[in-house]
Amino acid sequence: MAMDDATMLDDGSVGCSRRSFLKGASAAAGFAFLAGAGLSAAGCTPAGEEASLAATGQEVVTPNGTYEVYETDLLVCGCGYAGMSAAANAAKSGLNTMVVEKGPFGSGGVAGMNFDFLTTWIYDPNFYQFDSQVGPVLNQEVNLAARRYAEQCNAADPSRSGQGHQLDLEVLNKGQMFPERNEDGSYHVFSDIEAIKMYMVEGSFPRHEMDALTASPWLSIVDQTMLTDLLVKDGVCQGAMGIHLPTGAFRVFRAKATVLATGGTCWLNGWNTVAPMSGSVPDNTSDLEMAAFRHGAPIVDSEWADYDLITVYPTGIACGYPAGLGADSMSVGYIKDRNGDLFLVDEENPLKYQESRTLFLQTVGQAIAEGRGSDAGGVYVDYTTDEARSQIRYFYRRNIDLFRDTFGIDPTSDVIECGLEMIEHQGSVLTDEKAMSREFAGLFCARGGGMTGAAGSPGVEHNYLYGNYAMDCAIQYARMAELGELDLSLVDAENARLTAIRTNAEGGDMRPVTIRRAIQKAAGSAMGIIRTTEALEAARDELARIRKEDLPRQAVGSPTLAYNMEWKEAIENYNLLTISELSVLASLTREESRGSYLRPEFPEKSDEWACSLAIGGAEGSYEIEKVEMPAVDWESIDWTPAA
Repeated sequence: MAMDDATMLDDGSVGCSRRSFLKGASAAAGFAFLAGAGLSAAGCTPAGEEASLAATGQEVVTPNGTYEVYETDLLVCGCGYAGMSAAANAAKSGLNTMVVEKGPFGSGGVAGMNFDFLTTWIYDPNFYQFDSQVGPVLNQEVNLAARRYAEQCNAADPSRSGQGHQLDLEVLNKGQMFPERNEDGSYHVFSDIEAIKMYMVEGSFPRHEMDALTASPWLSIVDQTMLTDLLVKDGVCQGAMGIHLPTGAFRVFRAKATVLATGGTCWLNGWNTVAPMSGSVPDNTSDLEMAAFRHGAPIVDSEWADYDLITVYPTGIACGYPAGLGADSMSVGYIKDRNGDLFLVDEENPLKYQESRTLFLQTVGQAIAEGRGSDAGGVYVDYTTDEARSQIRYFYRRNIDLFRDTFGIDPTSDVIECGLEMIEHQGSVLTDEKAMSREFAGLFCARGGGMTGAAGSPGVEHNYLYGNYAMDCAIQYARMAELGELDLSLVDAENARLTAIRTNAEGGDMRPVTIRRAIQKAAGSAMGIIRTTEALEAARDELARIRKEDLPRQAVGSPTLAYNMEWKEAIENYNLLTISELSVLASLTREESRGSYLRPEFPEKSDEWACSLAIGGAEGSYEIEKVEMPAVDWESIDWTPAA
């Protein structure tokens, strides 16, 4: 299938770029020193030529700044589940790979949040069925057999065989920690919900999977580095750049192919009072997606989000997914409305609301919209019976004693109020079926909108699969690509932008945290599960006011370079504001109820909107269009590691 100016050959390799920019054969493997890559031009002074580029980079001095410049074949931006998967795939390719993580390595993204079952999703397509609207889902027959196998064997015994054996090995070989154990010491497999097509080990954490990445001779890990912009020239992405947070050093990462694995942007809802509206990582602020947008790449699916029912009362101890009590779709038999009625129970089809999270969320939203919710806009979960507590997930069950002994709230005798907390937000670069940006050759997106057709961007439950696939495509591209010459004017321009934010060059009297709260309050008021036209229009107007009146007044308290976290927050505010505007605009435009949210004025799903919405244009002045998303032909993929 032809892709704009670029063509993927029958074997999956890249023939030429969208702008006919990359024409040469693959460069030799290994890190190249900058002196041999076009950095000997006037005004550039490479330093440390005897040092290892992988370890130290090269210092480049221009009249406008001093930069640390690194070169690699493959660049992975982010090291959550998708980033880990992408990096692990890259390590098999024989190409040099650099992984850049915004937080400390091992603590960034969802991978640093101990999200139990999500660490055990399998990206091997042999274990998936493929649906044209949903994308890959775990094969139910294989899944159930794997559960039975794991529960019976509880070990990776090479002498055993059966459908579940390889899946069980996959879980164990990732080296997860298992804090929740059965009485005999075996790990606990959560398997009582047969309708949910998942295989998970409660409380597991991918510690040794991280270790494996650092052990690879093909991988270099650079953490605590905030990427703020992409290197884009002549329609080709040549890497990314940003700041080392502990020192403020400006870093440039040049790569033949760049993979974005930066996660969702739920933090647009964030903390509105002392209670979180999101369980997502605060660092996930859409930095590189918005960088791509500034360069002209449309953003797709920004209206989609997912939600969980998490403790909201009392407000002072409201807390996120791992540390509170919750009532997600596995607890439908214990969720009540304000009248005490169990409204998510269907006797004819007991699995009705567990089989479809969309139906679950829309039904909860409808109950709240009809006035059957709590005063705070939530519902209730009843864990007062032994049966209910036996079914509660590990993350929630472990907090029952904490709530009773520390806060005086007894879930064994009182119903618990739960509100809708955004756990995942979509909003990704518009991509083709090869997970590559339709605008910029060389930019691959693990959360790209071309993955799953009109169903929306991929969700966190398949991040292993999508990260693996995006890197697979990036490897094919990188083998045919050249770096080209670094345009230092692009680096100077981004350095100047960040310096102006840090030093408050234009003057200002509003601290970043004040503006951050204003953005979150505006977005949070409209981007819940119930999205009325009135609330969306009010949010649109308030976000426009923030852009016009507040953002120009933003001032960082100190100009220091070292550990200036307020500077980091100020940079992120630009990105949060833009993705919030895009999300509200897309929600207003889609005049129907689809996916996980309701438009009360448009309660039905409409064939007119069986499409994706792509938004382009300039910040504050946007253009929106319907686009058809090509679904990936998963079954045709050759997953054999390249030699």
